[in-house]
Amino acid sequence: MKTYIGYKPYAHQKAIHDYITQVGPKAGKVICVKAKRQVGKSLLIEQELLRHAINNRRSVNICLSITFANCKKIFMELVQSIKNSGVIASINSQSMELFLVNGSSILFKSALQGEQLRGYTIKNGGILCIDEAAYIKDDVFSIIAPWTNVYNANILMVSTPRLKQGFFYNYFNEGLTGKSNKVYSFDLNDFDTSFLISQDTLDTYKKIMPPSQFMSEYMGMFIDDLGGVFDIKKDIWIRSSSNLSNLHNVENNEYDELFIGIDWCAGTGGDYTVITAFDAQGHQHFLKYNNNYGPTKQIDWITNIVLNVLQTKKIKKIVCESNSIGNIYIDMLKKNLPNIPIEVFTTTNESKRDIIEYLIARIANEKIKLFDVEEQYRQFSMYEVEITPSGKITYNGAAGTHDDIVMATAFAFKAIHDLEKNANYNIGWRKDKNRKQSLHERYN
Repeated sequence: MKTYIGYKPYAHQKAIHDYITQVGPKAGKVICVKAKRQVGKSLLIEQELLRHAINNRRSVNICLSITFANCKKIFMELVQSIKNSGVIASINSQSMELFLVNGSSILFKSALQGEQLRGYTIKNGGILCIDEAAYIKDDVFSIIAPWTNVYNANILMVSTPRLKQGFFYNYFNEGLTGKSNKVYSFDLNDFDTSFLISQDTLDTYKKIMPPSQFMSEYMGMFIDDLGGVFDIKKDIWIRSSSNLSNLHNVENNEYDELFIGIDWCAGTGGDYTVITAFDAQGHQHFLKYNNNYGPTKQIDWITNIVLNVLQTKKIKKIVCESNSIGNIYIDMLKKNLPNIPIEVFTTTNESKRDIIEYLIARIANEKIKLFDVEEQYRQFSMYEVEITPSGKITYNGAAGTHDDIVMATAFAFKAIHDLEKNANYNIGWRKDKNRKQSLHERYN
């Protein structure tokens, strides 16, 4: 019989591996691991998936993560680690499925698949591994939990802590009591992992990150609320009309001169094409988004919105992202709207930092008014800052969330900021109801 040697685990990883080995593959246990960032969570999951798949013939093993991108990362790392071992029978990179010569399989699924996750079974000594469980919704867990029932399979939940709520938080606390026969918890704060991230690095993170995010991600503590990059507790929210059929189709008619930001749907992960507009005072005038249209219909939809705006208002500038499919859309939009200034924004880490940090400052100083639409509130409240291993500061939506509304807003405020730099520009002018303007006047 062939023997395969895995990695050399650190003490905190070895303790978890030892426990799972001790209880056996069909114990029906829930093993919860609360961990800080950058302590080897993914590697821990990869090794358990491989160990169960190799040691238990014809087993079915599944890894669930928050997004397709997270799944892909773990899938590729796992494949890379065993590509020359001789254990691989076949690989389907598109569906992220790995089949071994002993008949076992390792499947990778995203929490974004929702109802499509029904019907799977962990069997023949397989294991269910849940990556970043604290970021996965309870209703998704209720769909996947039955996968383990028939064969009494174990569940390994590994996550950076987040809010004091949800299935991961509840299971973790149950396991800490020591009274549960089903749940066992590991708090990696009980282990010395200081050699993996220096105190100087932690001090740097603490200075630039929102306190709640630093506490959860780098102190490994559950928090009462998310906090976040944007100080959304400020008095910046405009109540949207309760009689609107679609709450995201909200408008405000106070000023005539508008700045528009557009973020394009990439066509994956359920993200949106967003168009939003603000006046120079920072008041949001409309917010519209969808993810149901193909390219041509999407451009027609945007064009009609802009043309409708031009019936009563002047558009100073539109800023659109050019990355990915954006250039194609922008060319089409320019043909439809030849007389409107359309700026192409190329997103790099540096350019994104500039516009996001300007937006952070506007919110901190309450120089913005946003509609209190649920999706908009969610995206602003769950926006995060992260420091890469190379030391770069990056801004993105939290794992499993979108940031298209935030980005469209940042594009609109870039247009405002550009004109603010011009000392001759008169910030904002109210509509003169007694004066009618032609489209020619508005363009010139």
